[in-house]
Amino acid sequence: MVNQAKLKVGFIIDGDQTASSYYELIDLLIKNNDIFDSPIIISQIYDLHAPGLRSSNQNFISKFLHRLLYSLIVRIERLFLKRNLCLGGYGQTCSTMALNLKKVMVHPIISLSGSVHSFAEKDLKRIEDEQCHIFIRCGRGILKGKILSIAEFGIISFHHGNNKEIRGMPAGFWEVYLDWPSTGFIIQQLTEKLDDGNVLFRGSITTASYWQLNAARINYKSKVFLFDLLKDIAKDHKLPEFERRLLHPGKIFTTPSLKVLFNYFCSNIFNFISNKFWYFLGYRHRWSVSYVQANGINSSLEQGTTIQNPENGFLADPFVISMNNADYCFVEDYSYEKEIGKISCYKISESGYESLGTAIEENFHLSFPYIFKFEENLYMCPETAQINEIRIYKCLAFPNQWALDRTLMKDVSAADSVIFPFQSKWFLLTNICSSHMGDRSSELHLFSASNPLSNKWLKCDSNPIVFDAQKARNGGFFMIDGKPYRVNQKHNKSKYGVGFSINAIETIGEHFYSETEVLSIEPTFFKDLSGAHHLHMNENFCVYDHSSFQKVK
Repeated sequence: MVNQAKLKVGFIIDGDQTASSYYELIDLLIKNNDIFDSPIIISQIYDLHAPGLRSSNQNFISKFLHRLLYSLIVRIERLFLKRNLCLGGYGQTCSTMALNLKKVMVHPIISLSGSVHSFAEKDLKRIEDEQCHIFIRCGRGILKGKILSIAEFGIISFHHGNNKEIRGMPAGFWEVYLDWPSTGFIIQQLTEKLDDGNVLFRGSITTASYWQLNAARINYKSKVFLFDLLKDIAKDHKLPEFERRLLHPGKIFTTPSLKVLFNYFCSNIFNFISNKFWYFLGYRHRWSVSYVQANGINSSLEQGTTIQNPENGFLADPFVISMNNADYCFVEDYSYEKEIGKISCYKISESGYESLGTAIEENFHLSFPYIFKFEENLYMCPETAQINEIRIYKCLAFPNQWALDRTLMKDVSAADSVIFPFQSKWFLLTNICSSHMGDRSSELHLFSASNPLSNKWLKCDSNPIVFDAQKARNGGFFMIDGKPYRVNQKHNKSKYGVGFSINAIETIGEHFYSETEVLSIEPTFFKDLSGAHHLHMNENFCVYDHSSFQKVK
């Protein structure tokens, strides 16, 4: 009998080599031996003379040029990628020999197309004898036949792409080439039907500026959630509920043609040179803050008054609060010279605005000055992602005397946190990067507590409650007649903050959350805008930000 107390996982790899991300996953399972049995390596040994692996001599010159350009693009982009401390190892392989795990060598039967892998009965028997609960596909080939059902929970595999829009390969390329705003992934249980497995989990991140960076980001992000999935299976000894099968799955994409690769290569060179040129001339997408008389979600943004930006900097992320029969707008005040932001305050009215100076300044970046009241005191929860903390500051004398009160969470890559009471509970909505690679735009996490200063915030079982690069990132929060509204930012490929949506929070509790979009805002309310990503309001004023491409003095 298989040991029911621990989950036994088999990894199907090519030879003794596997991608560094899978190697790290195997190592995690070994280190978590309280819930995982020792992993098994299923090593696929290839007969290089098999018909499906032979190269065709047809169109030799075309194939040679295609492989040359393909390899050149990958090599150049990975040189750029090596500068990224988190993702620089993408594309590298590791030998599993040093792990000293049991290895079962099998010889796949390869179809004439070279794509489909099946196995002889003797190899299937050897795999079955290991009594694994589940297999992870880490090698090449489309697996077919009895291998899919040998383990209790089948074979789990990534698909690095949103299968609602795109199926096929290569991972991360087509989203960049087609300028799609986000790149998805799914974790699926394989079935006999190609690219139509049982979906166990899905997510998406903002599409990066070039192919290998995009592929590395989606690979790194998805690995974290595969490990979490395996932990849940080990704990509950069952698979999560499958997603409803798609009636119309996405188009199947294949390896890009020579023409497509050439277009991609030339386009990226042009964009790279163009961006460097405009940056050298001092042009930036510069943010500004405006305000207008509040009229709920129908406030007329085009009638707003814009606060003048500081010299060599910008204002963003406004929050407005009424105190002593006046209204005050707290903002991120960013310095291009220092390359960090501080929190500043402006007094606003229908007749104009007045700068009141600095409210909070640290030696690290501050933004998103979210303010809440508790027991007659004012508190601020600005973004402090640069130091991997969620902090609370207390107001000692309004508006510009604040002191650090406490740190709610440490060692967390979190941005744009909002804290609010609703139906006898306090809730925290924050954008956390589970992979610690700096992507804080794709995951929305929910926590709850009895009061906002608690050191015991309960994590929602369903976190992330939103895993969608076009919906997750907070861009503000407000209440109208006791109903909470969350603003979310929208992004394009490698372009931050191109618009925002307002969502009515329909249900929220310790372990559930739902919202409905009620309004989508594009940056068309002023002339020549390039973006917008934040809105907040009180009873008197609606404050919001927007960007335009301009030369910075």
